[in-house]
Amino acid sequence: MNERDQAAAALEMVARAAGPYLESLGERPVHDHGTDGLLDLLDGPLPERGEGTLDSVERLLHVGTEAATHSSGPRFFHFVVGGSTPAAQAGD
Repeated sequence: MNERDQAAAALEMVARAAGPYLESLGERPVHDHGTDGLLDLLDGPLPERGEGTLDSVERLLHVGTEAATHSSGPRFFHFVVGGSTPAAQAGD
């Protein structure tokens, strides 16, 4: 809560990661089970003190772009997504 001054930097990190991630969706499998171990980086009890905004966003980007289900890619046919506009994708 005391790192509001980090908001712009955190959003810039996400913006920088978004381009390469979106460009890679055509080659990515919907889910790569070989990256499931990365989910362990998000497991465990919450610490008394956080790691900070930028470290947390960096970890989420690393795990999320690799271990997530890539439902925005061309190989995902599981369900109908309600919003497929760029704004809806960014919101997701």
